[in-house]
Amino acid sequence: MNVTSIVSALQVEFGGSGCSVQDVGRKNLRNLGVPWAGALDSFAFAAVNRLLNNPPESAALEVLLQGPHLRCNTSTIRVALLNFSQAHIIRGSSHLAIRQPWASTVTLEQKDLLVLGTPKGTAYLGVEGGIKSEPVLRSRSTDLRAKFGGVTGHYLQNADILPVAEGLNEQRLNTACPRLPKWFYDRTPIRVMPAPQTRGFVHSATATLTNENWVVSRYADRMGMRLDAQESTHITHKDQLLYLQDQPESEAILPGCVQITPDGQPMILLQDCQTVGGYPKLACVIQADLPRLAHLRAGDTINFAWVSSHQALEALKKRHAELEIWANTFCQIDY
Repeated sequence: MNVTSIVSALQVEFGGSGCSVQDVGRKNLRNLGVPWAGALDSFAFAAVNRLLNNPPESAALEVLLQGPHLRCNTSTIRVALLNFSQAHIIRGSSHLAIRQPWASTVTLEQKDLLVLGTPKGTAYLGVEGGIKSEPVLRSRSTDLRAKFGGVTGHYLQNADILPVAEGLNEQRLNTACPRLPKWFYDRTPIRVMPAPQTRGFVHSATATLTNENWVVSRYADRMGMRLDAQESTHITHKDQLLYLQDQPESEAILPGCVQITPDGQPMILLQDCQTVGGYPKLACVIQADLPRLAHLRAGDTINFAWVSSHQALEALKKRHAELEIWANTFCQIDY
């Protein structure tokens, strides 16, 4: 693809809700107190870039609640949609429905308005060549709390501009997939491994985590999600007795850590979590299942299962294999 310059290509006419520019994040700066940020579902982020044959680190738009309306103000641009329930293009007086908004690419012409609907969880919009917002600390990811990266550090707003690479690969045709990647349909328990303080909890606490049905509370965002027990169960201070005898003030934490808050309920840390914390960590979600949390919403039920480090590594290999299998199902489409 001949990409030689950057232009203001997509004008935001409606910012949607929970839309932010994300890439692979800032994973090498946590020692300086900088959160990872980056896509909540790293595999879906990789998938939307595969649809466009983009480099894997190319920035895309993450959509949590409501899709935006984007005006194409250049000649042509190719975009990829992943996990949207519906989408259409307004071209003059015509409304062109996108037939497979869950996984397809489309070419926008100058003055087209792309209208994206509600995602089926967390959705991604990729752009051929990637979104070219200004990098901050070697990443274009939006850090919403520090207010940098992406489009001036905030969720997408009306009248924002998304810069993209100029130059459409005219030799490539649009593609689509009949289904989403396999992990989107995974309803098995979220797999966890022991965390630094797991042995400081009594056995009943580790059993409670995996035996109970937990519900995602309304306190959930890109930083983390709090869980409530369906049966009013909680992990008491008595359960944490061994940990509390030798409790550090704070220590390093990562996305995936399952902390136990003072009220005895689990809280799972996500991509925008802080770099240090003092709550005890009962478990840690394995890397293969962390992206699945991106698609949970308030009221959804979640279960956990303990696995070994070997099982966690095998699960991650399986996820990468599923992405390759899915990419081999691409087919050409005529729009």
